[in-house]
Amino acid sequence: MPSVRAVVSKVSDAVSYCSAGNELKPVQF
Repeated sequence: MPSVRAVVSKVSDAVSYCSAGNELKPVQF
């Protein structure tokens, strides 16, 4: 299982991509 810290980091990265309007960029999970 991935660590909680890593999951939170990925989620926050995804939120920052979406809030920046870069939905076309791939978000690597």
